[in-house]
Amino acid sequence: MASWVGPTVAIALVVIAACYVGLALATIGAIREARQKSDTMARELAELRSDIGPALQAVNRFGESGSEIADMLRDEVGEIVRTSQAVRRQVRRGVRQAQHRLADLDALLEVATEEADAALVDAANALETVRTSAGLLSQVGRFLAPRDEEYEDEDEDEEYEEDDDA
Repeated sequence: MASWVGPTVAIALVVIAACYVGLALATIGAIREARQKSDTMARELAELRSDIGPALQAVNRFGESGSEIADMLRDEVGEIVRTSQAVRRQVRRGVRQAQHRLADLDALLEVATEEADAALVDAANALETVRTSAGLLSQVGRFLAPRDEEYEDEDEDEEYEEDDDA
């Protein structure tokens, strides 16, 4: 074998070993840096948690309050809907009663109108009867009137006789 192969292989092995050492050192450096970054991030995360903790608690309380408010709102809306339904039922009932009363009033007015018409017809008939009776009485009066004149003439004659005696 050639004499140069052994030293070349040895040098190559040293270079390879140096590369592994460099790689190991780089890895160790990277691990340290990662650990430092990790520690820094852990501290920052702890600080962030301590800063965010009250905010998260407030959000949780707000969420609980929000759910309570949502429950109260749901109950209130349900109550409004029930009240609206009750009012609607009462309005419908009132409308039906008003319609029945208006129908009764219409029937009453119809009967009253018929009665008033009948009363007017009766009054007109009575007036006609009075006129007819007055006409009959005037005719009877005419028949009786000449007799009254005869009596008046007799009364006048008696007056003249009394005047002559005086």
